[in-house]
Amino acid sequence: MYEYHQFRHESKKWFSRVYLLFINSILFSLAIFVMIAGWAVIKLANDNSNNILTENVVGTAKGTGIAMMVVGSIIIVTSLVGSIGGCTRENKMLKPYIAMMGLLFVAVLGGGIYFLVRLTGDSRKWKDLGLNDWNAFSDYQKDMYQTSYGCCGFNDEHAGNYAGSPLFDIPNRPTNGCATNTSTYTSSYGCSEIGNAWYRVWLIISGSVFAGLLLVLLTGIGAADQAKKRAVDVGYQVTGTYHPMDTIPQTPPKY
Repeated sequence: MYEYHQFRHESKKWFSRVYLLFINSILFSLAIFVMIAGWAVIKLANDNSNNILTENVVGTAKGTGIAMMVVGSIIIVTSLVGSIGGCTRENKMLKPYIAMMGLLFVAVLGGGIYFLVRLTGDSRKWKDLGLNDWNAFSDYQKDMYQTSYGCCGFNDEHAGNYAGSPLFDIPNRPTNGCATNTSTYTSSYGCSEIGNAWYRVWLIISGSVFAGLLLVLLTGIGAADQAKKRAVDVGYQVTGTYHPMDTIPQTPPKY
């Protein structure tokens, strides 16, 4: 008869566990960034609670910032649970982690589609923007676009450019660079062309970020599932043989 000892194939799980720790370090860093961005949005909304921005816009900005901080907190908790589960291979940690990652995947997918659809719509509106539409903008809006995009006026002839005192981001702008005959005015393109270029860039960057994040979440779910303890991980190894006393022959063998 043989004697068997149970063991687990731990060596087959090392890559999933290391990859899980790697994924969760990325998620943790992303969560910190999201929370900082949310705090910045709230601060920006509070700093601009005046007649320039309507109460509706300020309220929406604050709500967005709070939502970003809540999402960041959830991601931090999820990444910590996943890291502990990756180190211990405990199903009690990995199963809730997989569930949270699945919900996060669905949320990012839905939010990403909504964001990209809205961004595409805004891009089309900007592409169809005419000189009359530009002239209908308030001075604050013109100054904001000229400052954000580094442009002057609607087209390369600088039609309708705002050349008055700074209205947007006042603490960092003592003068308006789009005043006639300034170096910025003479070297800048129109905001229509620059705006279209920025929207194209943002669409590419945003789409790539969402696709990359979804891939990270999906592979994280797969790694967590692979790292879980399963019955098939158990093996047996022969450690020796023995003969019970009642099976030993009582008569000496013949030679």
